[in-house]
Amino acid sequence: MRCGRNFCLWAVLFIVLVAGCAAPKGGLPGASARGDAEGVNSLIARGADVNETGEYGLTALMLAARGGRSDIVMKLISSGADVNAQSNAGLTALMFAVRAGHSDAVLKLLTAAADVNAQSKSGLTALMLATVGGRTAMVQILIAAGADVNARDRNGMTALMWGEKKGRKKAVKMLKDAGAEE
Repeated sequence: MRCGRNFCLWAVLFIVLVAGCAAPKGGLPGASARGDAEGVNSLIARGADVNETGEYGLTALMLAARGGRSDIVMKLISSGADVNAQSNAGLTALMFAVRAGHSDAVLKLLTAAADVNAQSKSGLTALMLATVGGRTAMVQILIAAGADVNARDRNGMTALMWGEKKGRKKAVKMLKDAGAEE
């Protein structure tokens, strides 16, 4: 069973890393990936689909969140971008922002009603990604936003279990203080 969990974690992390490297060349996702605020504004003004997907099913919002471009995140949200859209792997803009450690983008997404408990196709949540990455500021923000500290991925692992496995002592303490169960 342990090998299965390790394989699943590595497979998901590979998908996250590959998706993290994807930088579409054109359209709204491309402009967003490049951090081209003028290009994003121009494309939206000309009627571009704010929920258009690029490679790996990534939306402009996911790419802006991953890059920490809160200005573009806000423009896309105010233009109707779906804050809960999921990539081919089931990752959301919130998950990308959390993984990259962009607290401003995380807060903007949460304010726009991003689902703090959304799960990827493998069952990972933003809280699990924050914990695995040792991003304690993100763990704190997500817990305050109502993240389910006992949510389980498809292998039955919780954020607490992932934190213990990865040696993330501070995150583990935060999760336990928030009521995470062993």
